[in-house]
Amino acid sequence: MLRFMARRLVLLIPVAIGILLVTFLIVRLIPGDPCVAMLGERATPTKCEEFKERYGLNDNVFVQ
Repeated sequence: MLRFMARRLVLLIPVAIGILLVTFLIVRLIPGDPCVAMLGERATPTKCEEFKERYGLNDNVFVQ
């Protein structure tokens, strides 16, 4: 029983990393600007820059 639980815990690590990776890629591959999606009609260029700076969207993909 202990061996079974240990094996499950070890397999949990790559599964969790895979889920995080797939979720991140899905969000990054959705077309459109996240700023416009979140702010809607209020999305001016200045507000979009502030939004991107606040949420780190100006950084490269590896930093995000």
